Amino acid sequence: MTKYRLAEQCALIINGGMPQPDAPVQVQDLLLAVSQAMATVIKATYLQNLQETRAIDGSLIYTYKVALEKDCDRNKVFFTMPSTYLGSLPHEIGVYNVAFLKHEDNFWVNIGNSGLGMLAGLQFSAMGGRAQFWIESNRAYTSLPISSEGETVLIKLVAAYDGLPMDTPLNIPADIEAMIIQQVLAIYREQQDRPQDTTDDNQKLANTGAAK
Repeated sequence: MTKYRLAEQCALIINGGMPQPDAPVQVQDLLLAVSQAMATVIKATYLQNLQETRAIDGSLIYTYKVALEKDCDRNKVFFTMPSTYLGSLPHEIGVYNVAFLKHEDNFWVNIGNSGLGMLAGLQFSAMGGRAQFWIESNRAYTSLPISSEGETVLIKLVAAYDGLPMDTPLNIPADIEAMIIQQVLAIYREQQDRPQDTTDDNQKLANTGAAK
């Protein structure tokens, strides 16, 4: 399954099973709604299971390998986020795991943007020898020494699907696929129910002038 295939299924339902090129709703029209629906469904699924487990279903996690880079101005080592991730999950769990490629079990600690200042000088700031990182826009800065530049990092993200190409294979369970499709249809119907402005702009200007 891919984003395109999900959007295609939604388009077929909306168009009454018509796959023709001149159908009222095209697949491209629904790709954004598919990404939005995926984020909504994944968050709802996580929150629903929060009492049972704080883990994310492995089928929703995508793994990337990136190299550490050096920010000469700040004298810090960072890595560039390889994809957007689901940032609306509690405790930034959308960034599920970060570690050196060869030491996956020694995961790093996300201390947040204010973490360095809050932990500075405290005895537990070493985090048991674990590296620390915090996210700024599309970069994640680390507490690692400059000599770590070039090392490979393994990153596991609950990816926000707007950052994935539409033909990327998605290992999504069938029940979640169905929930996503229903959510897309709900988004589409909500848009259709909104009042449509069909008056020509030139006519509006003419009416305004006449009113004066």
